[in-house]
Amino acid sequence: MVIADTAALAPAEDKPRKDATMADIMEWYQMFMDSPPRNLAERRPKPQTAAGYVRNAARLAKLAKIVTVGDLQAKASSLTAKELKLSEAAHVTVMRAVGAGLFSETFLAWLKEEKHVEISNPLVANIPPVRRPEPFYSWDSAQLAILKQSARDTLRESESGGYLLFLLCLGAGLRRNEATFLRWEDVTDIGVRVAWRSSHHVKSQTSARTIPLNPKLLEEIRAFRRSAKATDYVIPEGEIHNRPATKNGAPQLRSERVCRRLMVWLRANGISAHNPLHHLRRLCGSSWEREFGLRQASYWLGHADVVVTSRHYIGLRAEAVAGW
Repeated sequence: MVIADTAALAPAEDKPRKDATMADIMEWYQMFMDSPPRNLAERRPKPQTAAGYVRNAARLAKLAKIVTVGDLQAKASSLTAKELKLSEAAHVTVMRAVGAGLFSETFLAWLKEEKHVEISNPLVANIPPVRRPEPFYSWDSAQLAILKQSARDTLRESESGGYLLFLLCLGAGLRRNEATFLRWEDVTDIGVRVAWRSSHHVKSQTSARTIPLNPKLLEEIRAFRRSAKATDYVIPEGEIHNRPATKNGAPQLRSERVCRRLMVWLRANGISAHNPLHHLRRLCGSSWEREFGLRQASYWLGHADVVVTSRHYIGLRAEAVAGW
């Protein structure tokens, strides 16, 4: 058999696709993360951050009943917090993760080159702006001394767990879970060691660090050890439990009652922040930055980037006077 028109057998030219399903996008994003950067200037998010982008994309697709990127583009203007039945904070998180994270220019350029899929960011006009952190004033040494003495007088004997939590957050700059899951074996002769055991206890692997402490502070912490075993928690009171209605391995909590009692005490002693325990850590980081510099403070706080430290943990100085 002779075929007269051989042109019919020629492969058609590859035309870039203009649409894709959300499932395709999430699968390709995983491939994008697994592939090496195409050049030195191309930056990729951290795996943990990228996983958050994908989770939020799946969440948005489920809440808004979206199948394709075209559906997402068509419904973009109606994706309000009220429509999605989300709080304002959760809505901002989801929209920024999908619009500014998943559909980033870097990924869309990779998609066009590697998968021949040419699409634009469907949420480019609906990405909530980055919220500027609320400024706070750092405390000077005199104010901190008054707070420490007040805690020593009122908490040391009657609320030893809360007092230890106070020392670890304000003196060592630990996060709440880092402090409540700290074991005596991690209290060394020079300070405290935040060890990477699991994502339930430490925020990320970059959070693992050793923090040298003032000898007086270290002695005050170790005075509570008494006859405790090496594997005992520094804060003895507290059960381990999961946060209500958590998914995707959300962090466990411990010593909930101790934390709540200390927060009540902190609010009564001049710390009116939304999260008084975390504010102790901010005051600690601000003090470290004044004395040792930004980079050292960032390491001791367990941040992967000094930008986080400078944006959220460096307080304004009440005694500063601007020139002209």
